[in-house]
Amino acid sequence: MSKIIMKHIIALLVIALLLSCGHKKEKAVPLKTESNTENKVELKTVSGEVTDIKFGKDGYTAKIITANNSIYFVTISRSNLNNPEQYKSIQIGEQLSISGDFWIMEGDNQMTVREILE
Repeated sequence: MSKIIMKHIIALLVIALLLSCGHKKEKAVPLKTESNTENKVELKTVSGEVTDIKFGKDGYTAKIITANNSIYFVTISRSNLNNPEQYKSIQIGEQLSISGDFWIMEGDNQMTVREILE
């Protein structure tokens, strides 16, 4: 390449660099999070009869109906249990007592089981 072409390329690169450095950066706006009391998590203990089981990759979600006819969807997996050795398979019709994180999602009682009570 000739020296004139090289000088033009270098000049264009210098101008591009100067122009890119001259841009003002906008301040980052923090994301606004809203508190939704419907999804508040609390510790709860539940006992009832298993009426349905849906298996997942790490465990299962059981539908439990309590003595006062409340319905809970409880997710049981080794990774969520305080003591993974507590994990056990259950059958429809079994009585189950569990303790864990409780919240309401789309009007349904949900729990992530932390302890299976014997």
